[in-house]
Amino acid sequence: MNAQKYTQKSLEAIQLAQNIALERGNVQIEEAHLLSALLAQEGGLIPQLVTKMGGDAQAVARDAKRLVESLPAVSGSGREPGKVYVSQQVDKDLLEAERQAERMKDSYVSVEHLFLAVLEQPEAGVERLLKSTTAPVTATDLSESVLLDHLGCRFPDQVRSGRLNLTPLGGMEPNNGEGENVRVVTRSGRIYTGVFQMKNASVHVNLDYHSAKREYKSMEVVIDEEVSSREDVEKLGIQPGDIVCFDP
Repeated sequence: MNAQKYTQKSLEAIQLAQNIALERGNVQIEEAHLLSALLAQEGGLIPQLVTKMGGDAQAVARDAKRLVESLPAVSGSGREPGKVYVSQQVDKDLLEAERQAERMKDSYVSVEHLFLAVLEQPEAGVERLLKSTTAPVTATDLSESVLLDHLGCRFPDQVRSGRLNLTPLGGMEPNNGEGENVRVVTRSGRIYTGVFQMKNASVHVNLDYHSAKREYKSMEVVIDEEVSSREDVEKLGIQPGDIVCFDP
């Protein structure tokens, strides 16, 4: 595992999985720990995705917690304090998450890739858990949700008065996105909302507003934050290469 290839949120999830294992007295990080951590992250994306796929995120989180509680614990002389190992299954999950990120042409491994890896090749206990929920969560469902979120743009190294220029991912035409709400997803997992519009969007001032060709170079994202410069944008944690998703 190369930590530099992981987003801050995904690293936090792995750290939380380790903490859960230590607190429970487990000798290694199991897939149940990783799943429980992904579902327990404060303000995390995975519960939102589970809900979006028609699942009950709270129920899945409770079941994952119960699965963790059923794992054998070691205490006393049989345990080295503060030390925990990574199970073979979790090691496979991390490798699969990196492959998923590469397949989607993402520069970093995010929590979505970790969750997708768990769903793609779950160990027996996690597989039973996922199938037993009221609305089973599947890798196919998650892939569709993640791919929908990837239909959008990237923010290149261009900022105008705190507004973001975009470069497209895929074949989306700018005129199809005009006036649409967007989400700027940073590498640390933060999400900022905004709107995609013409750079001179005032019909009273811009006499060519209606006839002007909609091109990415003539359009921008106005984010819902008090920003007026590149420095303001950078303070939010928004960096060149961050994904901009159009709301469905």
